Amino acid sequence: WNIALDVIKLDAKRMGADQWDVAILNDDAIVPDGWFDAVSKTMRQMDGAAGCSGGLSPFSTINTRPGPVPLHTRLFGPAFIVAGEKGLRAEERIKWYFTDDYMDWESRKLGGMVQVPGYPVTHLYPNQQVTPAIQEQISKDATLFKEIYGQLPW
Repeated sequence: WNIALDVIKLDAKRMGADQWDVAILNDDAIVPDGWFDAVSKTMRQMDGAAGCSGGLSPFSTINTRPGPVPLHTRLFGPAFIVAGEKGLRAEERIKWYFTDDYMDWESRKLGGMVQVPGYPVTHLYPNQQVTPAIQEQISKDATLFKEIYGQLPW
């Protein structure tokens, strides 16, 4: 993610852009028509650093404090947008489940994580490939996340 975000930053700067939005999508995520525009526009209106769709609220919401929140108010890891110029980057030592939680909590420090109602994203294969090796990595990532924040996200 960070390599792509840095390359896009160079391209945006070369084109003279002060702001640029980048969608981060899992290869098994299917976003509905209008998703990018709706999330991007609302994220910008609320001055967020990241945005996604979903949740239970009929209104757009923003989380601005890192910390555990109900599952339905967290950044949706398979499909989200970042405000590129805010410098949000992934923690590269985290390899599996906790990357999206890290991006969520860090985005809150940089202005907030915005959630837009509607625009349901289809995640085709959630948690389908949790092999023993991946389970071991998840455990390592959980330990690192807890070292960084002093607690787990859920």
